[in-house]
This record gives sequence, structure tokens and C-alpha cells, in this order.
Amino acid sequence: MARHSKLQQQVLSLYKQFLQVTKKHPSFQEYVKDEFHKNAKLPKTEVIKIEYLLRRGWRQLQMLKTSSVSSAGVFEKEAVTDHCTAAKDTLTAKDAADSLTVQDEHTARAETAQAKNKS
Repeated sequence: MARHSKLQQQVLSLYKQFLQVTKKHPSFQEYVKDEFHKNAKLPKTEVIKIEYLLRRGWRQLQMLKTSSVSSAGVFEKEAVTDHCTAAKDTLTAKDAADSLTVQDEHTARAETAQAKNKS
């Protein structure tokens, strides 16, 4: 049997603990399995990303263990994009003008900050 690196052992340990905690919640367990399988395709050379995902996983596991979580939501890029598109469509003329004013202020602040940095 091949020996695993310390990082691989940590990932396997996290996966095992997630499966134990989510035994009572099949939908959570499916999500956990999907996430681990999706990220298993990461190259071993992307250590920073793997460590980030590992830390995030430990935090999520602690949250599941300590709180009485009954359901969870997942943000997906497509769903967020669709929601933003729908929100833009429902803006009134006044809201659109107000948002443009805010965007103009942000742009002006960014340009001022860039000018200060160049000085």
C-alpha cells in the first residue's frame, strides 16, 4: 500500500470525519462526497489551494459539530449570476440612477487613490 503525504492524510481524515458527522443527513453527505470528488482532481502541486480547502473544510466540520444545523445552502456561480440578472431587470429608473451615482462615486474614489499612489 502506498504511503500518503501528511497533507493527504489530513484530507482523508477530514473526509472520514465529515462522513461520520453527516450520517444522519443524506443530503449533507451527498454534498460532502460531491465536493471531495470534485476537488480530488486538483493536481498535487497546488498545495496552497489544497491547504485553503482543508482549512475551510475544518471550519465547516466544526460548525456542523457544534451547532444544530438542520439545512444548508450552497452558492453556485450560475445561480448567483441568474439572480443578479433578475435583480437588474427589476430596477426602477430611480434605482438605476441612484446605482449609477454610487458607481460614479466609487470610480472617482478609485481614480483619486490611483493618482495619490502615483505621486
